[in-house]
Amino acid sequence: DFMRLDIEEAFTDSTTQEPLACALRKEDSALLQEYTAFFDSIQACGRLDEIKSRWLNPLKTNNLEKVVIRQKDVPTKGKRVLRLGSDGSYPPYDIMVNNEMTGYEVELWQRFAIERGYGLVCEVYTFDALLPALQSKKIDVIAAGMSVTPDREKMVLFTPADDYSVTTVLIRKANAGNDKP
Repeated sequence: DFMRLDIEEAFTDSTTQEPLACALRKEDSALLQEYTAFFDSIQACGRLDEIKSRWLNPLKTNNLEKVVIRQKDVPTKGKRVLRLGSDGSYPPYDIMVNNEMTGYEVELWQRFAIERGYGLVCEVYTFDALLPALQSKKIDVIAAGMSVTPDREKMVLFTPADDYSVTTVLIRKANAGNDKP
């Protein structure tokens, strides 16, 4: 846990900033348009700000309190069943809590499915297996805090990006963790 380290200094390299988004298959442009309309509507009414403040605020770290939609409350049947793939290990975007997939991106897709009458099934993959699973049609959506890169944009469609990853280097104090004065 880096919060327990005795940090002397931290440097963030903003040149490494990359947008984060969910990925869909190239041929799923209709789903992307529908999701984008949903995303724009929750942004316009302020709901997105409420979700972001719960998930993306670094001062709020208790993920158990963030689970506001239980998997049992999300239909698994509907006009189309969407299979969401994630590795469940990149909080706050996707995380397993009490054997349930949750997180910022997962909650957005849960809300989308409920509002639009879709079923949603969450499936766990290793991160490296997500793109192959999407391209082989085993899943329909990747929700795993994926960086939008030019190479990936050639392979998939990305949802609107509203958060970014940056590289931060932490420098530990010289005597941190050392019992000697």
